[in-house]
Amino acid sequence: LVDGALEGTSAVTVASGATLGGTGSVFASSSTNTATVQNGGILSPGSSGAGVFTVNGNLAMAGGSNLNIDITGNTAGTQYDQVIVNGTVDVSGANLSAAHSYTPGSLDNYTIISNDAADAVTGTFAGLAEGGTITAGGNGTVLTASYAGGSGNDITLTAPVLATVTSVSSSIANGSYKAGDVIAVTVTFSDAVTVTGTPQLTLET
Repeated sequence: LVDGALEGTSAVTVASGATLGGTGSVFASSSTNTATVQNGGILSPGSSGAGVFTVNGNLAMAGGSNLNIDITGNTAGTQYDQVIVNGTVDVSGANLSAAHSYTPGSLDNYTIISNDAADAVTGTFAGLAEGGTITAGGNGTVLTASYAGGSGNDITLTAPVLATVTSVSSSIANGSYKAGDVIAVTVTFSDAVTVTGTPQLTLET
């Protein structure tokens, strides 16, 4: 773990089987050095919980390398992991793993790699194109990826739109009904929903 500032480092390589994490930084400010995560290496921001790891230079994630992100809320650094890169970002063929453990709000957004300036991200994570989805570990939230999110060149994950009830109606006339009577009720949602179990309807009287 790197929880301080390694400003005198000229290069960082995360070899296969090794993990680079913490809430610190590597390289001096405005460096052009590169942190390389090799095939089988792991970049996992944060220490005992969510955290921000900073690369004051370039980040190159090789094919087969891994970025692990924990998400417990929508605040970077305290509730979800983030990598800040003050240089270029290359994730060509790297693997992204996300663990999600809270009920998100509609379209909650997570900037998992904050890319400085205006340079575009190079490449995409393995099997995850722009607008593609990943099913997070934990509660199985489906997240949509973008490589042009945030300020226009950040890597973001976005939670789904939460469906809302737009109308409740029935073709049955108003009146008094006894126990056992069947009343058909139509509930319309703003988006497609999957209903499991037996829905419960509370009537106001």
